Order: sequence, then C-alpha cells, then structure tokens
Amino acid sequence: MRGRVNSAFFVVRDVMFVMGMALAGLADVMNVRTLLIISSFALLFAGAVVLILPGLGQPAAEWKRTISLLRGAEAAPRLGAGRTATRSEIDRFISHMPEMAGMSPKERQQLAAQTLVATAPGGKIVVYRRETSDMAYFILKGSVAAGYIKDDDYVIASTMREGDFFGEIAALTGAARTANIITEEESEFLIIPSKVMRQLAKQYDGLRQVFYATMAQRLSKIELPRGTSLDQELLRELRTNVLVTDDNRSPL
Repeated sequence: MRGRVNSAFFVVRDVMFVMGMALAGLADVMNVRTLLIISSFALLFAGAVVLILPGLGQPAAEWKRTISLLRGAEAAPRLGAGRTATRSEIDRFISHMPEMAGMSPKERQQLAAQTLVATAPGGKIVVYRRETSDMAYFILKGSVAAGYIKDDDYVIASTMREGDFFGEIAALTGAARTANIITEEESEFLIIPSKVMRQLAKQYDGLRQVFYATMAQRLSKIELPRGTSLDQELLRELRTNVLVTDDNRSPL
C-alpha cells in the first residue's frame, strides 16, 4: 500500500473531488434536485460497471476461460519431470533477470546442469495448492493462471507470462503451495530446485530482493492454506526488503 499504487489512487480521488466542487457551481444555473438526480444516476452507472467488470485489463472471454481451466485443475494432466536445461535456455532465463547479467559462462553452464526444462500444452497442471515441493518455476514461454478455491468458487490470484516466475514461496520457505497453477497456452518452464534458488539469492543481492518483494506481494494478496506457517524471522526480512524496494521505486 505504498508508492505508485497509492499515489495513483490519491491523484485520481483528489482530481475527482476538485471536479465535483467545480460542477457544484452548476447549482447557480440548474435546479439542485435535478443535479442530485443526475449525480445519483452517475453513481449507479459506475456501480453497475464495476459489477460486470471481470478484471483490470482482462477481457471477459479470457477471464471466463481462465476460470474454466482452474475449475478443471483437479482432472488436468500433470507437468512432466522435464530434461536437463541447455546453456541457451539459461541465457534466455538470465535475459529476463538483469540482476544476474554478470554471471560468467562457466557459472551459466553449471546452472544449466542443476536445472530442468519442461514443456506443456494449454490446460496442464503445474502445481497443486497445499502440496509440498522444493521446485520453483520460471516461464520461458507461454502463460499460466494461479488460483484457489474460496467459498466454493475459484479466485484468480494472478496471470503470469514469459519472464515471470512462481513457486518461490515453497522453494525458499518449505511451505505448502499457495495456489493451483495451470497453463493457459503452450508453455515452457525452467525448473529450479530450492537449493539452487537459495544459492542464487545468496550470490546476487538484487535477485534476492526481487524474490522477497514478489513473495511479500503475493502473500499479501492470497489466503494461505490452513495449517501453513512461515518463519517469523523470514517474515521480518520480507517486510524489510519490501520497504527498501518501495522506497527506491516510489515517486513520492
């Protein structure tokens, strides 16, 4: 609730307040009751639009398709074990992670030997909520949807595309998976074991901040599975890293 999001919210709110005060001057030339009726209909119209909006920047058809995929997650086929990654695939991964741009060719080759690559068509389940695993996933191609059941209906937690990663919470903390992840289209993943994730986070300070900031953001938006507990020291570190990241990026 800091930085750009709050700044945008406050600017929009205050501009609308100023516009409202300016339009109140119409009471000098129009009947006050008429103005109240017009403003009431404007408010009702805005409320009706909010009720039918499926999501920010997400077409209704895409949203419905994502919900349909998530509802069929239990019967969806699983992602395969994958194969050993190649050097070119590691280069593609690093091209999306500028924090690792200084990695030497030898280190890249070692990373390739420690990671896997798996491909999947649309509608394939990658991870299930509440299961335990020590793998994180980086999307080399395609897109996935993350969601979980709440009050007998699916909640879309996020949609991720090429360049995004997921599974870092389970990989770095040992906690159970927080959401079902299913492919929306033909996709390709770099699979990174938790041991390698921790090594990378330790070696590259900027990458650790990216991991921690993403974890904190996702933990604040989702409802954790019952029985899930996170180390308090880790939570304090997450909060510290997020505050530092927000202070660096905030326009305020």
